Amino acid sequence: MKPALTVFTQLASTALILGLAAPAQADGMLMPHLPRQPIAPIREVPNFAIKHHKVKVTIKDQVAETSVDQVFHNPINRELEGTYLFPVPEGAVMSRFMMDVDGKMTSPELLTAGEARRIYEEIVRRRVDPGLLEYAGQNLYRARVFPIPARGDKAMKLGYEQVIERKDTLHHYRYGLSTEKFSSQPLQNASISITIETRQPLKNIYSPSHEISVHRIDDTHATVSWEASQVKPDQDFDLYWSTSTEAIGATLLSFKDGNDDGYFMLLAAPKVEWPAAQAQSRQMTFVVDTSGSMSGEKIKQAREALAFNLNQLTPRDQFHVLSFSDIVNPFTPGLVQAQGQPLSDALRFARGLEANGGTNINEALLTALKTPAGQGVPMLLFLTDGDPTVGVTDFGEILKNVKAANQRDVRLFVFGVGYDVNIPFLDKLAKENHGTSEFVRPNESIETKVSRLFAQISHPVLTSPKLSWGTSSTRDVLPTQLPDVFKGSQMVVVGRYRSPGSQTVTLSGQVNGKPASYSFPNQSFAAGRTPHSFLPRLWASRRIGQLLDQIRLSGQNKELVEEVIRLSKQYGIITEYTSFLVRDEVDVRARADAAPMMQQAEEQFTRSLSEADKGGSAVSQSQNAANLQKQAAPAPAGGGSYLDAEGQTTQVHQVKYVAQRAFYLKNGLWQDSLPAEKLPQLNVERFSPLYFALAQQPGVKDILALGEQVEFVYSGHLLRIADKGQSQLSPEIKNKLKL
Repeated sequence: MKPALTVFTQLASTALILGLAAPAQADGMLMPHLPRQPIAPIREVPNFAIKHHKVKVTIKDQVAETSVDQVFHNPINRELEGTYLFPVPEGAVMSRFMMDVDGKMTSPELLTAGEARRIYEEIVRRRVDPGLLEYAGQNLYRARVFPIPARGDKAMKLGYEQVIERKDTLHHYRYGLSTEKFSSQPLQNASISITIETRQPLKNIYSPSHEISVHRIDDTHATVSWEASQVKPDQDFDLYWSTSTEAIGATLLSFKDGNDDGYFMLLAAPKVEWPAAQAQSRQMTFVVDTSGSMSGEKIKQAREALAFNLNQLTPRDQFHVLSFSDIVNPFTPGLVQAQGQPLSDALRFARGLEANGGTNINEALLTALKTPAGQGVPMLLFLTDGDPTVGVTDFGEILKNVKAANQRDVRLFVFGVGYDVNIPFLDKLAKENHGTSEFVRPNESIETKVSRLFAQISHPVLTSPKLSWGTSSTRDVLPTQLPDVFKGSQMVVVGRYRSPGSQTVTLSGQVNGKPASYSFPNQSFAAGRTPHSFLPRLWASRRIGQLLDQIRLSGQNKELVEEVIRLSKQYGIITEYTSFLVRDEVDVRARADAAPMMQQAEEQFTRSLSEADKGGSAVSQSQNAANLQKQAAPAPAGGGSYLDAEGQTTQVHQVKYVAQRAFYLKNGLWQDSLPAEKLPQLNVERFSPLYFALAQQPGVKDILALGEQVEFVYSGHLLRIADKGQSQLSPEIKNKLKL
């Protein structure tokens, strides 16, 4: 008979007082060891595997209730005991913290940061795993769990309340997902589901750490979700949201380090319940390629996509449909109202489209743009699967003609179908006409992609937007051309600034054809470091995307290439153009303009640009650049990912971004990219007193947590963690390293 479950626990004597505090780190780890034995480096005791991890959070105003379900798996043929560790940042306020292990409730022991540090350091020594150093310096809940059956599972449930961090109208919640990296196997599934209820209307909802799905129920209720499978999360989950009674709410986050120019991000979102009287109508023109190359499945999907989108129009919208091959075939001479007989006739027209003839892109677009103006925001959806073969066929001339004809600032949304379209031409066509471009691979659905975009642009709120930043001396603001604001959307703008201080930011534009302006006073451009340290890397991601677009669409330029390499190297952002940086033989500490670095770069750029016009690689390059430019959150702590020629995601595992610097894995050694050629080198013995003294310095514990082999610049020295080296914290060493 198996022994009954025993949980050894000592109730914390420290009272938890509700109040404003830092966000709580909210996930624990179960460290394995033999029954009644310390956590030791026994070969037969690997880390437990985490099979499932489900988190549900209910946030009402400033109080969050979090419940966690975890299932741990013992991978060996021997009964084990576990020590459950739950790190909590200093100052976090949590109450009603309870654990349910196989139906038995317990209150874990709360240890101070000093006590927790000793436990972490002891585990690091015994298990030869520096990863836990990341959590040193934080308070810690601890409980012992026994038994954990051989090759069996142990289900654990946690529940606690906490007070949400709030600054003015900005709220912040954190869940410490990064401890799941200690799982011996990828998680079968992990999910976070959050329900938010506020008294004031919700505006911006943003995660700098994960790609989230947001469903806005009404102005004061929303749900946020994230889900993944077969993953080992290594980054905490962060969520920000703001409240405002204004029609459009805005929040500015900023970060400045030393004398360097600062970084900022502005989030702006309209209210959900937008009054019907203020809803803007649209002038929708559909231009569909029906040339011979569209025959078969493509023309069938084009018919279905057009019919679906016609049915999504509202009675206040006006529309026009043109099909084209070597000749242009308009449905009507001009715009008609989206209701009654005109709509029924248009649906019959769409279902009767046939594919034959050549491709006269120039004439089709000029005919569409000459349509007499109607009421509402002018938009044009253009779908084609090939290059122009009839009429004007020069790409440059077509671009020039379209730009000259677009006197009404029509938003031109382009869809390229298949691999025979010229990708740079269609990208330029969209960019020069206030629109976007999408590409449909041979194995993808035209209807799905067209319908998804159509849903996003269904309710324009503010058109032709512009931003004024007060006297903050902003620069390198991205995107350079602001997108229209639609109901349910969120504008994300990043940039740099020279002058810190409080400013009034103004967003202006057109609402129903009339000027409108929204002012957001007391927006802080910080004078120093803030919790928003993700901003430099987010800005760098968007800047790299912009530079790659310039190179891809206008040709290779030494200065632009050099800046791409410098930013990619500094921030650990790897693309198909900079993938050479992860090769073992490439010295990432070399200057971006150094001859060996530029030679590698030119070879890689030349190879990529040779495939930038047509085919799968060209589609991926366009999508990669677009993804970087519209990125709302920085790449994960790793080097991120990009699409290969087949559209498959390439994950970059040889790069980590910690402590505001990029580290590259070179021949088993994690090394940062800071210049170190003239610095004295000092070997530090792993797990020695000096090693743990370094771990207590700001940022260093995160660096040491990368692994056993690490090399980094610190206090004017190049430190290398090694089997042998300096071990004692002598006065001379303390002085050298300023410890």
